[in-house]
Amino acid sequence: MLSNNLTNKLLHRFVPNDHVRPIVALCLLGIVLTLGQAGLMLSTGSYTEGSVATAKTAAHSNFANSLDDARHQPPQVSGRILPLVTAALAAADDRLRVLAQRRPGQPQQPALAGGEIQLLEDYAAAVDRELVWILVDSASELVPALQSGQGDLIAGQHEYLNTGTLTAAELTQPWSVSRQRLVIHRDGAELASLAELTAGSIAVPASSPARPLLQNHAAEHAELDIVVVDTGQTSTDMLRKVVQGEYDMAVADSAVLADYLPHQPQLDVAFDLPEAQNLAWAVHPEADDLRQSIDSYLSREALSRSVADVRFDDLPGITERRQLRVITYQSPANYYLADNGELRGFEYDLIRRFAREHDLRVEVVVAPSQQDMVRWLLEGRGDLIAASVPAASVRNNPKLSVSRPYNYAAPLIVGRDSDDTLLDARDLDGRRIVLPAGSPHKRLLERYQQRGIAVDVVTADDNQSLGEILQRVAKGIYDLTVVDSHKSQALLAADKETQAHFPISEPLPHGWLMRDDDQQLLMAVNDYLAETYRSRDYNVLYARYFEQPIRYTPLEKSTDRLLALGGELSPYDELVRRYADEFGFDWRLIVAQMYQESRFDPAAQSSAGAIGLMQLLPTTADDLGFTELYQPESSIHAGVSYLNYLYKRFDEALAFEDRIWLSLAAYNAGYSRVEQARQRAREMGLDANRWFDNVEKAMLTMRNDTTCSCGQPVAYVREIRSRYHSYVRLTRLAQYAARDSRAVSHDT
Repeated sequence: MLSNNLTNKLLHRFVPNDHVRPIVALCLLGIVLTLGQAGLMLSTGSYTEGSVATAKTAAHSNFANSLDDARHQPPQVSGRILPLVTAALAAADDRLRVLAQRRPGQPQQPALAGGEIQLLEDYAAAVDRELVWILVDSASELVPALQSGQGDLIAGQHEYLNTGTLTAAELTQPWSVSRQRLVIHRDGAELASLAELTAGSIAVPASSPARPLLQNHAAEHAELDIVVVDTGQTSTDMLRKVVQGEYDMAVADSAVLADYLPHQPQLDVAFDLPEAQNLAWAVHPEADDLRQSIDSYLSREALSRSVADVRFDDLPGITERRQLRVITYQSPANYYLADNGELRGFEYDLIRRFAREHDLRVEVVVAPSQQDMVRWLLEGRGDLIAASVPAASVRNNPKLSVSRPYNYAAPLIVGRDSDDTLLDARDLDGRRIVLPAGSPHKRLLERYQQRGIAVDVVTADDNQSLGEILQRVAKGIYDLTVVDSHKSQALLAADKETQAHFPISEPLPHGWLMRDDDQQLLMAVNDYLAETYRSRDYNVLYARYFEQPIRYTPLEKSTDRLLALGGELSPYDELVRRYADEFGFDWRLIVAQMYQESRFDPAAQSSAGAIGLMQLLPTTADDLGFTELYQPESSIHAGVSYLNYLYKRFDEALAFEDRIWLSLAAYNAGYSRVEQARQRAREMGLDANRWFDNVEKAMLTMRNDTTCSCGQPVAYVREIRSRYHSYVRLTRLAQYAARDSRAVSHDT
């Protein structure tokens, strides 16, 4: 059915005469009925060569050129009616038809990076539309197909999309940034910046935005050879030749490398080149509703989807960037949000002490399930796993190293408290045990099956945590599950309707996991654990989290608290949401900043005279028109206004996320100080448009300036980002739990 609002909007736009408009509406209905069958045929992606013959142009490697040429193709339906029909047909369809090139060798798959596919799938789900791929053979077919109504948007133009030159299509807000990265063989010489690049052969795609920079650089270095690779050769072909030694180095897109590098341990990223491009999708110029819908979604999701770069650093590289990325999984033993807003957990506190000894900041990477943790580690998305993992469960994986034990725990069978007590494995006959996805205990239970015990072992959905599984056990929806003994007191105390039965093995040693190549990190971790295990500090931590459960709120209970309070992270969420929405910020980012500024204390006052929840100086607030900074609403409104003022001072061409991080740094250190750091970054050969690993490095070199506490903004921004991602994860868990709770209520 056609959307009445959309139809009326389009009719009023293109047919201003009130008397003529009804006649045009009738004509439109006839056109839609006539073209309906053709539209359905085209949307399946199985159209013939003749269906696009009038729109097809000569092949172009540059997407902007293909767009420009496409403007001059004769439309199938001329004049003002074409956009009206196209929009009407799109509105009548509950699908999102995405145009993309085919993947070479896999003609049924789009040639897109995994992250872009996931984002498109998530957007389609968010707007309740079915995602349908419309695949073509070459880039030159995409725009004509969009114009003729065969698809709703174009995706995947990493090397062709040139923001600012489009006339035949409208660009959405950028969904990411394409970074041009120099890839080297791991056995080659280490390179940290463009200044150190003086010799060797570099394969550079002809369409790469870094090509002019590298060619100019090579003109000053006789031993540096730039090999321009034509567009017929894929990025993976080019990188494969680096592995084989045909090229010494290659330049590739960050989105391509995110999918490719985890499977090529011989290669590594030396550094990012300054040139970068915004990545956006293209929609029909008349598809205003679709573009606005996508823009709104991307504005909300942009920061929450930014993930750490793929890295395979050992301890020296980790020390250089001063950041330890810790992969963990939601559980009371690992990581949770306390009632006072603090992030805590046994694993979290233990690893933070190690990080402090090495002057590192901890960045927590929360995996959606246990089974994702090892995959993420091997993909370079984190540096180690700290998640109460039994060492024996990964001993046979040659790609992993396990630290010395720091805890021992026996896995216990847990069921309802109303059940008869189970004494040993024989009592499991005919029972059903539900485990979290990727549970290390599945292997132990399978041994019982091999011994002839008819126990059914089932894996829960990916998003179900151990706490959620226990709730279902308590309600009788699930029969049994398994809980480690050190967690059992806390978990079972929180849920009085469950009981522990018997252990399925002796106490198992737990260790932290690292990639096998990272032996220096392993040695440092082992030294730390040897000194820490069973020390006074260790015993205090252990008692806090496992012997006195009343003193903390585990992650599952944090999720319950979020549900009970309507998804609240702080006492001021309603005010934050109001003003964050007004200025287009993610409210969870503002809450993270507020915690960093004042720990949610409206009476906070710094030694420098900053006041209130958002810690603004009275002079700054007065310039913005605010005075009552001890009042939560006034402080929040003033703080978000000031952040927005700083955000607008930075160039609109910057990537959204980098503009945000630079704005936060300016909030802490001042705009002029950040601009000085950007200039210093240029002088150091770093990217002045990126905060992390670039401008922040330049800022740290300014610490000797007696007028600047330049280490403070670096820590400030990193702490906010880490907390922000934790808040994002918690709010998403609350959404999952709410959905699951409704399902449980329906089941019972």
